[in-house]
Amino acid sequence: MFGEGTDAYWQRYHQWRDMLWDGHVGKLLSELKQRRDDGRHQVHRDLIQAQINYFQHNAQRMDYQLYRSMRLPIGSGTVESGCKNVIGSRLKQTGMTWSPTGADGMLQIRSSLKSSRFKHDFASLLHPIIVEPLLEAA
Repeated sequence: MFGEGTDAYWQRYHQWRDMLWDGHVGKLLSELKQRRDDGRHQVHRDLIQAQINYFQHNAQRMDYQLYRSMRLPIGSGTVESGCKNVIGSRLKQTGMTWSPTGADGMLQIRSSLKSSRFKHDFASLLHPIIVEPLLEAA
């Protein structure tokens, strides 16, 4: 719409990024709908509509202001680090090979143990005689 890399492009980029950062997805959607319908951007109408669809579908997951106020991470770095540390440290030890089913099972158990949810997660699956000794050994 604005010519990629132009001053107008970067100005709009920063404005829209800041709207999202401040939790104003609705305001961004209103602006996009206005641009879609104003007649000056008919050549980009389908692209604008695709962006509107994306933001409408993901609006509930984009309340970054709320997430920051709750001190929650909004990037993927925490999850990626967790995967590396929780999954990699268990499944990538010397000499280990895993079938997909075995790896899935081990990851469920390891994640439950590391998040102190093992007893709750497996109470319906494992008999208490089995669960308690496993918790004590962990």
